[in-house]
Amino acid sequence: MPSEGYPWRLLIDPGSLSILGTAIFVILFGCSRSLSNPALGGIATEQLGDANVLKSKMAIIMPIMASVVLVIIFFFFYAFYVLLVLLVISTLVSTYTIISPYAKQAFSHFREEPLSINIPIFGSVGIHNLVSLSVGVCVIVLWLVTNFWFVVNFIGVCIGITAISLLRIQSLKVSTILLVLFFIYDIFWVFLSDKIFKKNVMVSVATSMTSQSISLPMLLQFPVMLSENWTSYSVLAVPSDVLSFIFRWFMLNEHGLGQRSRLMVGMGDIVLPGIVLNFLYRFDHRHNLSTMKGFFLIGFIGYIVGVEITQVFLLILQRAEPALLFIVPCVLIPVFIAGKLRNYLKELWNGISYQNPQNQEAFELQGRNEEDYHLPKDSDSHQINLEESEIRNTEEDEEQLIVKSSEETR
Repeated sequence: MPSEGYPWRLLIDPGSLSILGTAIFVILFGCSRSLSNPALGGIATEQLGDANVLKSKMAIIMPIMASVVLVIIFFFFYAFYVLLVLLVISTLVSTYTIISPYAKQAFSHFREEPLSINIPIFGSVGIHNLVSLSVGVCVIVLWLVTNFWFVVNFIGVCIGITAISLLRIQSLKVSTILLVLFFIYDIFWVFLSDKIFKKNVMVSVATSMTSQSISLPMLLQFPVMLSENWTSYSVLAVPSDVLSFIFRWFMLNEHGLGQRSRLMVGMGDIVLPGIVLNFLYRFDHRHNLSTMKGFFLIGFIGYIVGVEITQVFLLILQRAEPALLFIVPCVLIPVFIAGKLRNYLKELWNGISYQNPQNQEAFELQGRNEEDYHLPKDSDSHQINLEESEIRNTEEDEEQLIVKSSEETR
């Protein structure tokens, strides 16, 4: 066990801190976009349709599909180029999805009506759409030409934010199925796959991907700066040394770096828990729960703890560790305990249900505008409101039936 020296310095290395910071940013930004706020590019569930809602069957199929893809890449690495094409398309879509609403908002400061031009076949296209697409194309060109680690990570961040904001889980039941199955998936492919395939499939595929001339944004990679020679940087002495340190770290490229000179995290270790945290975020909003009374903060803190435990075990054991092995229990167990103690476990397990999509949009818009959004919910008054709402809905249904029957009689 390395009790002192270089490995433990990785905990405060810019690369290690960037992994945690990037994961936090992707999850928070993705969750914030999941509510229907057009000014910030938010997308409501009713705009997505059932195709974007992950149900139990899809939660079971996803780790199976991921395993098939992993084995195909392991045996037939030309599939790498198929993934490359798919990721190029995903990059264009995700960067456009994220940048477009901000570009539209920026142009609105200069002109109330959005500018547009007519393009053959496509018709009228807004200038902000063209700007967003142009940015996406430039990012793709930079990625393919330079393979600069920061550009690759930027693409991974965009894809992660888009996935978290678009893919919806509606219950803790589906969340548990998804995370537990990927928990088993991670353990099998990291610890047990070598007994069947004679090699560690997960590590082999990740190593092969990082050794290619083009890195895929399925892995976020950050260069390590605090190596054995880290004491030569007097980063606390004068500001110029700090700026030099940051600049040298930022300008490091992946070419020529050894495996011990970079820190990596799979996008699945961010996106999968992020989708579940997005459900908790929307659940708190749906039930008008404040930050301290809600469940998102509990799951979010659990996620951070899980990431840090993963890094500690990685340094202690000096080998690849499946991050979901630590993240999944740290997220799910506190949420279950808090749900039980706060008498919300049944609602969490059954999840969010919107019988009328228009009611959902109205509720979300109302929730953002109410001043008491962050106040704790009074369970008694809330129950009374629910009962009154059910009575009103019943009366409306009866009136509609009476009107319908009278029309038929006439």
